[in-house]
Amino acid sequence: MNISYTEIGAHQKAIENLYTVIDKDWDTDIINRFEGIELIVLHDINSIISKSNESLDISFINNCFIAPMPVDVRIVIDWDANETDIDLWVTDPNDEKCNYTNKTTRIGGKMSNDITQGYGPEEFRLKNGVAGSYVIQAKFFGSRKQTVLGKVTVRAFVYTNFGTKKEDKKVLTLQLDPLKDGAYTIGTIEFSH
Repeated sequence: MNISYTEIGAHQKAIENLYTVIDKDWDTDIINRFEGIELIVLHDINSIISKSNESLDISFINNCFIAPMPVDVRIVIDWDANETDIDLWVTDPNDEKCNYTNKTTRIGGKMSNDITQGYGPEEFRLKNGVAGSYVIQAKFFGSRKQTVLGKVTVRAFVYTNFGTKKEDKKVLTLQLDPLKDGAYTIGTIEFSH
């Protein structure tokens, strides 16, 4: 929903809705299911603020949360099946894989917390990108559902120069079959300075 507000230029509404993720008192079960989502949301809020040409009311946001957070490469995935664990894997130009077991790479790539019970999101970000190819993969890890799960659709929001006026965004989608083992390649992006 907030991405939709941003896409239609309703930046004020977008940041107001996004900030509720940070500011609201959530049930403990929700907090545990989506631990770490606040940082992903902060990236989105600050990107909207830094790129907006309009005057936005940000007085309701704690000042310590407002800061430019540009990154050269940012990849965020979500999926359409609750109680499902999909893992984001990103392999950088040096052939190092960033995922839940290797959350920080030698070139500075960082992976968000592993969301194991919801619809995502999971995020990879790299402040200072290295030129070359980044391979984006998703791995179906498991589901807590009692019923047989059909294919799961994964969306990848792929950004270069995120949080700047030069930001480029692509949305990639792929269906994962829970009965097949292995990682699915969602796509590859090329980054250059």
